[in-house]
Amino acid sequence: MKKVLISTLVLGSLVAASAQDASVNAFGNTYVIDPAVKVRAGSFEIGDNSAGMYGVSFGGNRIFQYFTAGADIILSGSNIKEGTQDEPLYGMEGVFRVGYNFNQSGKGLGVFGTWGAYLGMYSTEEPSINGGTRSSTSTLMGSGFGAEVEYVFDNGFSLGARHQSYKLTADKAGIDPEFDATITEGYLGYHW
Repeated sequence: MKKVLISTLVLGSLVAASAQDASVNAFGNTYVIDPAVKVRAGSFEIGDNSAGMYGVSFGGNRIFQYFTAGADIILSGSNIKEGTQDEPLYGMEGVFRVGYNFNQSGKGLGVFGTWGAYLGMYSTEEPSINGGTRSSTSTLMGSGFGAEVEYVFDNGFSLGARHQSYKLTADKAGIDPEFDATITEGYLGYHW
């Protein structure tokens, strides 16, 4: 118990120390660490199927004067058409971005190129040998590239949009093993 408490205090101190407004690295360059949380909504398209998507993300940027590098972990939910039924699809993305901020502080407009990895899971009802149905879980995974634009206001709130294209692979024999998917979304964020 004592080790857990000490570890938590040390980790909390490191996180608090990293959330400073600006720091100077060993070369004398100023950089800003910019953590953020975002609420997302958009569309998820797989082949001919399109469905609404919603999610939340946690991440941040490290801003070196005008150059920015960052990452987000995105948890999302959507529906996928399986036969005649809509099945819930739960996904997780790791999205890395590099780009340019038009303001050194990270406020204002930023334009980014993105690379992401996607992992999704959904359950389907399949006919069984006995004539009934049985539940089966499928996994979708893959990676892809995209673009993002974000405007961060002076009060820390932000509005943004992202378009990401993925090449996904399914682990289920009944589904085409490789297919294209796209995510187009808008988000509202808060940076501190």
